[in-house]
Amino acid sequence: MSLFDFFFPDTATTHLRKIAGEAEQANRIREHGTLKLEQQNRQLRERVARLDHEVGALALVVASILKRLDEKGQVTRAEVKETIEKLDMLDKVRDGRISVDDLGSGDFFDTP
Repeated sequence: MSLFDFFFPDTATTHLRKIAGEAEQANRIREHGTLKLEQQNRQLRERVARLDHEVGALALVVASILKRLDEKGQVTRAEVKETIEKLDMLDKVRDGRISVDDLGSGDFFDTP
């Protein structure tokens, strides 16, 4: 306690109330931010789960198409593997993926 607070306690109380109010407001803002982050995290987790499901469904479709083509003798597994390796290098990076942009541009049709 300062001498000013000792001689003027009413002013000190007002000052303390102001500090307490500011601290309470800061806590409300922090809690609101935390709630917003939790909501965003939940939405992101839900989106990742949906994307994971969609990727699994697409993988199943592609696998079934490749299996039927192989069974009918239309395409061999070796041919599919060779094509995958060629398409993988469209972006000059061997990473086992092809970007959606590359698919959209149609450049993969020009690959020998």
